[in-house]
Amino acid sequence: MISKKITLGTAQFDNNYAKIFRANENKAQNYQNLKKLFNYAYKKKIVYIDTALSYTNSSSYLSNFISNKKYRIITKIPKIPRKTRNYQDWLEKKILQSLKTIGIKKFWAILFHSSDFLKLNKKNDIINALQRLKRKKYCNKIGISVYKKKEIESHLKNWKPDIIEFPYNILDRRLSDKYLIKLKKKKVLLFARSIFLKGLLLSKNQPNYFKKWRRKLATWLQYCDKNNLSVLEGSIIYVLQKPFIDKIILGLENKKQLDQILNINFKRSNIKFPNFNIKDQKILNPTFWRI
Repeated sequence: MISKKITLGTAQFDNNYAKIFRANENKAQNYQNLKKLFNYAYKKKIVYIDTALSYTNSSSYLSNFISNKKYRIITKIPKIPRKTRNYQDWLEKKILQSLKTIGIKKFWAILFHSSDFLKLNKKNDIINALQRLKRKKYCNKIGISVYKKKEIESHLKNWKPDIIEFPYNILDRRLSDKYLIKLKKKKVLLFARSIFLKGLLLSKNQPNYFKKWRRKLATWLQYCDKNNLSVLEGSIIYVLQKPFIDKIILGLENKKQLDQILNINFKRSNIKFPNFNIKDQKILNPTFWRI
């Protein structure tokens, strides 16, 4: 069942996230839509939630959505200030504060949201601080959220994460299937995010910033149309074809969107997609987008 593969993302709780592709900007309505989404998802046995300490409104929203329900919540810790003296105290304070706000006793997983600390002399102290959180039962698993293979390799030289969260979609092949299978053999859980590339793969009208890649995006839309696929179906099926991917993180906004995904006909999951690979970071990494 596809529901077993789904992890609900919460980046959309931030009012600035994916704003260019959203029609509904009514905050009260968005809140009600998200609440209905989470209730419906739980009934469908979707219990994994991905969040981060840096996501605006995330913790306060979750506290209302998950009451009396058994969820497996993954959080990500932000970049640690360089002037921090005691990494263990800093991390523990942040995690305890978040646990209290959400109203839970422990996280299922805690990940590093940034790999910048690997350049510091005290990188081992920071890694040890995260490992200590696991030993103290603040979480079951620990890991990393990355963009590039280089980041993963840098981590693996110092320690082995339980989970690696990474961007993966029809355009983004920075992490090849061969490499991901290699990680899987190391018994690492693989969580794919950004499978819609922040909504870009689902949009027929892109801002001028994407003019450079408009032909490639048009080819993607045409391929889906020719094969009687919606862009939603194409994006999801492409990722779920990969048996080495344990979970897909979906930043949904309402119950209807989840329903559309749960109703996808996966009997067509043997579709052979052409190569839509793009290597340009300026489209693959939304932090570079200038819109």
